[in-house]
Amino acid sequence: MKIVRRFTPWTEKRTAFIGLLLMAAVFVAIRCFYAYLAIQKAGPIVDTWVFFEMGNAPLFSRAFLCGDRPPLVPLMFKLCRNDIAAIIFVQTICSVICWGYFALNLTLQVKGLAVRITVFCLTVLLSMSEPVMVWESCLLSESI
Repeated sequence: MKIVRRFTPWTEKRTAFIGLLLMAAVFVAIRCFYAYLAIQKAGPIVDTWVFFEMGNAPLFSRAFLCGDRPPLVPLMFKLCRNDIAAIIFVQTICSVICWGYFALNLTLQVKGLAVRITVFCLTVLLSMSEPVMVWESCLLSESI
């Protein structure tokens, strides 16, 4: 008696899902490695000192809430205790989540397994291009 294995739509979907998960894991690993490299060369830029000063102010003070810049980035600096490595790590996490969500939504908008994989890979490659990745080492609000 010979057992014939057939691919059902469920098996194809599961295979595609596992493939996308593996590609996403590779994407996260590459981004984490680049974040490690970005920490080595990161440094303050013109506006960074304003964020550091606002991050040192008490949370409900006038200097924090009504400072020179909106309080979201200084709040992140405050939560990271003005540690450059922690700030870059949080920026990388935000970037990976946003680009991953974007790639997932684009992937769900097209039909066909090959097209979905292509769209996902192209979106992830776009997120790892030099004009995008250069912002990882900058301590600015544009990085977030």
